[in-house]
Amino acid sequence: MIKTLALVSAFALSTSLSLVAQDVVHAVDGTVKKIDSGTKTVVVATKDGTEHTFHYASDVTVDGAKDTKKGAVDAAHGVEEGSKVAVHYTVVGGKETAHEVDKIVTTG
Repeated sequence: MIKTLALVSAFALSTSLSLVAQDVVHAVDGTVKKIDSGTKTVVVATKDGTEHTFHYASDVTVDGAKDTKKGAVDAAHGVEEGSKVAVHYTVVGGKETAHEVDKIVTTG
């Protein structure tokens, strides 16, 4: 009985820890290179030349754009190729998923 309880507890703890690890939010800033609304992806190139392909859902938050409503990342929301952005994302199974895109507006 105690052995069974210990195994169940260990399983529950390991499952909880793996879920916590998946919820880590990362951020990267760079320039939008490509937006594909068909596959719901946006490619962002960082200053060092690394390109990240982010997947997004229709509920992604876009901040700093002319239209700040939630919705797909596209030109209608002020994010287009060449835009400077910061992307907040999670990684699950090697797939980078954008949850928030902040358009960086430069003054000058």
